[in-house]
Amino acid sequence: MFGNKAAFAAIALLALLSGCEKPSVRGSGNVSAENVDNSVIDDGSGNLTNSSEPPPGAWTMKIDSVAPVAMYGPSDTQVDFAVRCDPKAQTIIVQRPGPGSTVTIGAGGGQSQTFPGQNIDGKVDARIALADPFLNVLTGPAGRISVSAGGDAVEVPTGRAIRRVIEVCRNPAAAPANGATIAGSVPCADCDGIDVTLTFAGEPGPGRYRLVQDFRGKGTVTLDGLASVTDAAGKVLRLQPDTQGPPVMYIERVGADSWVFRTTDNKPNDALKAYPLSRQP
Repeated sequence: MFGNKAAFAAIALLALLSGCEKPSVRGSGNVSAENVDNSVIDDGSGNLTNSSEPPPGAWTMKIDSVAPVAMYGPSDTQVDFAVRCDPKAQTIIVQRPGPGSTVTIGAGGGQSQTFPGQNIDGKVDARIALADPFLNVLTGPAGRISVSAGGDAVEVPTGRAIRRVIEVCRNPAAAPANGATIAGSVPCADCDGIDVTLTFAGEPGPGRYRLVQDFRGKGTVTLDGLASVTDAAGKVLRLQPDTQGPPVMYIERVGADSWVFRTTDNKPNDALKAYPLSRQP
């Protein structure tokens, strides 16, 4: 009835044509010092406990709304690998002791990336942009990565500890997006439609965003996240939600005040172009 159902299913966040039940989303992505323990231990099993001394090879997290940090090693004074936030630069800093000037992170499936850094007193600090999809490798559940800085590599469990640092960094007591707003409606298989409102912190472009989906008669879902530019012309934005679960989305400027969604693999689609979002006064 609505044309290309596969295309609409590709932007799963909108639940188009696949049944319009209101999606379940875990929280708004807001994390602050008030609802996160200041110092907790992750023993690698995914269980977080309060403790003064971590067991060998555990994550220690010190989280506040300014500069959260997760440290892996026998103790918080003997750290084999650290992940911390630089909110002003919108980057995650990874640190590994070693003689080199880069940090290399490897994971299963041949995924490996080397980040340039700075060696200070035998410890290399390297930066990863918050919008870099490689961060998903660090936050995957029950995984393991190897980290080296020109010397021996250390094997580190991934998961909740790193994910919580990244969540706080992406949304530190986040101020609501109150800049430019674009809005429109898309079809729904079993409701009257979905009203979509996308608001940016300033002009449409890189920075914080808020996506509100009003499933008419069924409820509203709100997602906060970080927008980044994916093309040289600056017309395509990548919308990365703060929370785990909802997919990354892409939206393209097709006119002075008009935007359309692209597929979740960042390709244009004629069916999606039939439902543009327009800038609101």
